Amino acid sequence: MKKSTGPQKIWLYGWHAVLAAWANPARLCHRLLLGLDSAREFQERAVADASLKRPKPEFAEKKKFEQILGKGAVYQNIALEVTELEPLTLADLKRMITVRGRANFIMLDQVTDPHNVGAIMRSAAALGADAMILQNRHTPDAHGALAKVASGAVEILPICEVVNLSRALGELAEVGCVGLALDERAPAIHTIDIPASVCLVMGAEGDGLRPSVREACGLAASLPTRADFGTLNVSNAAAVALYECNRRSM
Repeated sequence: MKKSTGPQKIWLYGWHAVLAAWANPARLCHRLLLGLDSAREFQERAVADASLKRPKPEFAEKKKFEQILGKGAVYQNIALEVTELEPLTLADLKRMITVRGRANFIMLDQVTDPHNVGAIMRSAAALGADAMILQNRHTPDAHGALAKVASGAVEILPICEVVNLSRALGELAEVGCVGLALDERAPAIHTIDIPASVCLVMGAEGDGLRPSVREACGLAASLPTRADFGTLNVSNAAAVALYECNRRSM
């Protein structure tokens, strides 16, 4: 995430990401690019309230898509220019806990690969997480490859940007939300008592959590795996842990 003076115009691409944004009343949509053979499929699949202001499609060839999105983008002959969604604040999350009496968040500490972040967002949205907490630097922007991998989850799962992750965990703890770190030396996640409000904290592959972030977590748990092959990538580990955190309230 990059600091800016306000929401910027960005491009989303891929069918799932574009259709989810098209149907989202909170999204301002500006331009729709379709491949020459994509009009019928878009008509059949696109759903949006008739009151929403939506642009007419522009038909484009490969050269036009690549000029806008870059040559590496897997755009599936569809792209949509939108305004970024406003992120939540930490105060919003604390209010959510106070009003509901429970909340499930996921926090990423220096997870920088957009494919991993997108995959985690997709799992978090499907498994009932209420928000994703990211540092406002050292994390990828919520569009492009990330949004495509997230498969529409960017429209469902709110993002909260904070300056300092360990400080944010401290503030959440003040309203009863406990940070839960994954640690292979800790008890298995299915054996611990998970509080009604919890923030699952995931670190970068290889490096794990930074010490200050790990120390700010009130709980730690491990994922039981085979003794001779215990490795999971961060997005798979997040999906398993999210399921365990959320299954009691779904």
